[in-house]
Amino acid sequence: MAQPIAQLVANQPFFSGFDPRQRELVAGMSAEVQFRAGVHLWRQGENHETCYLILKGQLALEIYVPLHGPLCVETISAGELLGGSGLVTTHQWNFDARALTDVSAIAIDCARLRELAEQDHELGYQVYRCLARILDGRLTTARRRLLELSVPAKD
Repeated sequence: MAQPIAQLVANQPFFSGFDPRQRELVAGMSAEVQFRAGVHLWRQGENHETCYLILKGQLALEIYVPLHGPLCVETISAGELLGGSGLVTTHQWNFDARALTDVSAIAIDCARLRELAEQDHELGYQVYRCLARILDGRLTTARRRLLELSVPAKD
C-alpha cells in the first residue's frame, strides 16, 4: 500500500528540521513520481521548476562531451535531492539527468515553494539551511574530483 505524500515527506531526513506544519505545506506542493530505468528526467539547457527528493533508485547526472558522448559527473541515490537549484530561481539544467535504475521520488514544485518561503521566513530558513548543506557537500565533492583529475597518475 502506498504511503500518503505527507508521510513520505515526514520520513525524509531532508525535512528533519521542519516542524509538522512546514512538512504539511511542502507535502501540499509535492507528488510521488516514478521513472523507469533509462528515462531522461531532463536534458541540459531545459528550464525546470521541479526538484526531486529520491526515495529509491539511482540517477546519473551527465554532460555531453563532443567526440566522446555522455559523461557521468555524479550519481544521485536514495535520500538525496536532485534539482535543488530550482529552489533559488527558475533554472536551466546544466546536465542531463537519466535514471540508471527504476526510480521513485518526491517531486516538489520549486516555484510554489520559493513563493511560500518568501512569505513564511521560518519555512524559508529551513529550506535554505538544508539546501546550503547539500550544495556545500556537492562543492566539496566537485573539488575533490577536480584534484583527482589534475594530479598525474603514477607509473
